[in-house]
Amino acid sequence: IVRPIVFDGAEQKISALCAVAPEVSFPGSTFCFTGASSRYKRSEFEFKVRELGGEAIPNVTAKLNYLVIGAEGNPCWAFACYGRKVEKAVELRRKGVKVVILHENDFQDAVLDA
Repeated sequence: IVRPIVFDGAEQKISALCAVAPEVSFPGSTFCFTGASSRYKRSEFEFKVRELGGEAIPNVTAKLNYLVIGAEGNPCWAFACYGRKVEKAVELRRKGVKVVILHENDFQDAVLDA
């Protein structure tokens, strides 16, 4: 999927947002969630992260390790740019910060494997 994203007032195209078969480590890692999930509430995701030794944080910062995108996404993404959390994560990656963007399904697989 390729959608426009705006950085510093200029529209750019990005693709392959989510990591493919990501390795996810919970202990000591930070997680942030965006988009919607039809399976779980955000508080349930955050509880699972804490239960596995990670930390759930509300915003994308340079301290973030994983941004999890809900399987339902955000209805606005079909018509416009990605949300601010995704934009910020992509911006941080462009600056050399290692932020893994992963799909909710990959997050669930990692939870089951933990």
